[in-house]
Amino acid sequence: MRNMRKLALPRLLAAIGVLWAFGPVTMQASTWVLGDVFVAVDPGQYQVFSNAGVFKETILTGGGGFTTGCAFNPGKTALYGTDFSSRVVVFDATHPHSVIQTISDPGIESVVFTSGGDFFTGGPGKHIIRYNAAGVLQQTYNQSAGSDWVDVSSDQHTLFYDEEGATIHRLDATGSGTQLANFSTAGSRFFALRLLPPGDGSAGLLVANGANVVRLNSSGAIVKTYTAAGAGLFFALNLDPNGTSFWTADLSTGKFYRFNIASGAIEVGPISVGAEAAGLCVLGEPTGAVGGGVG
Repeated sequence: MRNMRKLALPRLLAAIGVLWAFGPVTMQASTWVLGDVFVAVDPGQYQVFSNAGVFKETILTGGGGFTTGCAFNPGKTALYGTDFSSRVVVFDATHPHSVIQTISDPGIESVVFTSGGDFFTGGPGKHIIRYNAAGVLQQTYNQSAGSDWVDVSSDQHTLFYDEEGATIHRLDATGSGTQLANFSTAGSRFFALRLLPPGDGSAGLLVANGANVVRLNSSGAIVKTYTAAGAGLFFALNLDPNGTSFWTADLSTGKFYRFNIASGAIEVGPISVGAEAAGLCVLGEPTGAVGGGVG
C-alpha cells in the first residue's frame, strides 16, 4: 500500500501539471462578490476573475454560440449573458450559478438594465428590443440605424448606442421610440460604450474604438485615448465599481485590462483568457441607469 501511494502521488502531480499547462483549472467559487469580472470567451462560456485579476471559475451557457456582452440585474441576483447566435442566458448569482432562464433573441450582443428591472438588448444589424424584468418582450424599436452596444441614461429612457460604425446614436425609448440627434460621429469603429457619472451624457462616455478606447466629452468629441502595447481590437468595456477605473477586452488577442480613467494607466493586466474575448461585465458596475459601488 505504501509503495502504491508513492507511485500514485507523482501521477497525481503530473496530472495537475498537465491541467495547468492547458489553462486555468476550473474551480467553483462559493460566492460572487462585488468587483468580480466576467469575461465572455468563445464558445459558450464566461471566465470569472476577482477584481485583482485572479481566476475563480468558468460558467457555461449550455450552448456553443459566440458569447458576448453581459450584465447583472439591478438586485444583483442574476447574470444575463448573451449567446450571439440565439438567446439571452440567465445565471443564478447564487452558487452553483445554474442557468435559470433562457430568452430567444437571435443576433444579440449587448444587454443593459433600467433601475426598474427592464432591460434592452442590441446586436449588429438588429433592432433594439425592450423586455420587462420577467424577460417578456415589451417593445421593438425600429430605429433608422442598426444597433450593437447599448447604454441607458439616468432618465431611464434615453438610449445611447452604436452599430459598429463611427457614430453614437441616441433614441428616446418612450412609447414606440423617437430617434434623437446623434451624440458623436468622431469614432473609427465604435463598440461597447458606457456613460460616465452622472449618466446623462453631461460627463461624456467611454467607448471601445477598435485600436483604442476613447473618452468623449458632452459634445461627443474625443478628449482622451487609452491603449496597450500589442492590442489590436478593443471590443468590450465596463466601468469598475470603484468609480475611477474601467475594464476593457481586446477581441483579437484575448486579453483584458483595467485602466485608470483619469491617468490612463493600466492598473490590472494584461490577462489572457486563451481565446477571443468578445465581452465582459463587472458585478456592481455603476451604469447610467443603475447605481453600483462596492459598499
